[in-house]
Amino acid sequence: MKTKSLILSLVLCLPMIASAQSQSLDTVIQRVLTHNFDVQVSRKSVEIAGNSATKGNAGLLPSVQLNSGGSYSNNNTELKFAGNIPPVKVDGAQNTSYNASIGASYTIFNGFANLRNYEKLMLAQEISEEQLRLTLENAVITTIGLYLDLTTITANVEAAKENLKLSWDRLSRMQAAQKLGVSTSLDVLTAKSDYNADSISLLNLEHQEVQVRRQINLLMGTTVTDQWKPLSVRQTPDVVLSTVLSGSQKNSVALVLADLQRESADLDVDIAAANRMPTLSVNASYGFVNSQNAAGIVLEQNNLGLSSGLNFTLPIYNGGKIKTAMSNSVIRMEQSEVTRSKTQQTVMLDVYNHWENLEYNRRLEAIQTDNLQVVQQRHDQALIRYRSGQITSLEYRDAQLALIRMKTEINSTQANAAKEVYQLLRLQGSLINQ
Repeated sequence: MKTKSLILSLVLCLPMIASAQSQSLDTVIQRVLTHNFDVQVSRKSVEIAGNSATKGNAGLLPSVQLNSGGSYSNNNTELKFAGNIPPVKVDGAQNTSYNASIGASYTIFNGFANLRNYEKLMLAQEISEEQLRLTLENAVITTIGLYLDLTTITANVEAAKENLKLSWDRLSRMQAAQKLGVSTSLDVLTAKSDYNADSISLLNLEHQEVQVRRQINLLMGTTVTDQWKPLSVRQTPDVVLSTVLSGSQKNSVALVLADLQRESADLDVDIAAANRMPTLSVNASYGFVNSQNAAGIVLEQNNLGLSSGLNFTLPIYNGGKIKTAMSNSVIRMEQSEVTRSKTQQTVMLDVYNHWENLEYNRRLEAIQTDNLQVVQQRHDQALIRYRSGQITSLEYRDAQLALIRMKTEINSTQANAAKEVYQLLRLQGSLINQ
């Protein structure tokens, strides 16, 4: 049993033979910004919106088209004329017609709806760009959270390995003491149970480490099984509450999108109002027409020339559709105002909540750091006294558990504080710039 325990200890305590490459947080973020799948899809949406934001799509440019056609018929035809003209009867009379023309049409005035449509297309492009920024921020903040979780787990793994070594030393001493008749089999079983419990804790942490790394690999758009180690995030950017508050009211992607949606609703009101205005359009074409009639007075006719027209349309009544569209567009505009006000309050709430969480975690970390020194000293003294036989193994176990628990809590608190800093940077609108 001692040999098997030694093998298990070596497997769990020794570092992996295959060393993994380390990646910093900045490196991981850059890969996410470049290769993340959601980001790539969002970039394509921006391209589509940019291609659509043209004067032609808004109806500000004339349309030119080339038309051509032909027809053929074969009929038994009988023609009767007035007066003294004798009737004509032709069996299998063939009639053909060919035409070709080039034409252009242009809307001169339609209540400025085409201008508003162009502005809305340009606005849609801006919205798509802000939605890309939102996608980028979501990907980055998720990556940062997972990376900090990974650094925490990695630190906890190292602490768990050190703890397991101490548990193995305690078990070895109990086994040696049993042979000398100093300790009982119950002492050995207790030490063995504690050692197995610490082994399970380490195994769970290593399992979590693998799972979190795979999630980050997916965000980076790389193979999910890639192996690498995180680097400790030793320093985070400085944040000032007043700066975050002012920046959030100008640069927060949520507020910027709310403003753009409000502008879009305003344009919808103008577009709906344009439906009440007259429409004036002009068209012109130049073409050739040839028709042949096997049964008739005119056997063949050719036309070549220019034709043009001017159209004026004024809507008078269409069942109240224009009025309904106008009323709904006004309601949507008012709705966008309410949404914008709510978004503004939500952003402020998020700023104060994240700031309070940051301050809480900083104060907590200061207390935990001070307490860690106390717990470390207690553990070191307990270890000396335990090895000299002055305290029992159970008393030493209490000091051991207190030390590993305090190290784990500090790692978690430090990660939580860093997460709050990056959340504030996001609200400030400078997350991607970091």
